[in-house]
Amino acid sequence: MNYRSVQDRDVSKHSSKYRELYNYFKCTVMQMPRTTHQCATIRRYPVLRLCIAVFVMIALYTGIVFSGEGMERREGVQTMKTLRPCPSSPNCVSSQASDPQHRMEPIPYTGSREEGQAKLRTILQAMPRSEIIKEEPGYIEVYFRSRIFGFVDEVEFVFDEGNNLLHFRSGARTGYYDFGVNRSRMQSITEAFKEVR
Repeated sequence: MNYRSVQDRDVSKHSSKYRELYNYFKCTVMQMPRTTHQCATIRRYPVLRLCIAVFVMIALYTGIVFSGEGMERREGVQTMKTLRPCPSSPNCVSSQASDPQHRMEPIPYTGSREEGQAKLRTILQAMPRSEIIKEEPGYIEVYFRSRIFGFVDEVEFVFDEGNNLLHFRSGARTGYYDFGVNRSRMQSITEAFKEVR
């Protein structure tokens, strides 16, 4: 047996393994019947099946989590972050909601995004029981705690530089009904933002 025949045999052996893995992918991820594409071969790889299943779940999870996160720059303009939607409960308001129960109008601003964010930061820091949790260019997250029980309302702000709008989402982290606290707070912030020069 010469070198080329040994090499051909090795290539054929590896190709066979690749074919089996490909068949495994078809049988598990693509949910094809076990009677087709040699799906029965996957029974020989229980550990591999588990590893691929975990890998697929991680890939899907990270894709869901990060698909709407952060800011992207396109042609020098920072695009807006998409906020989480409000739940069905009435303890949340958002300028990106479409239903009347949760919808509030975004806050218009003039000047640069940096100036608008500095103004917003000043307003939030002056409000009682507020704590800025996270801040980055074009984004602020702040917690508000109730006076007696310390219940937390989570508020997020994002700047839409393309339209000079400040979007927000304000919602209770627990419970169902907030007695209109989040809507009232956002109305106060909107008024304060318009008054500050």
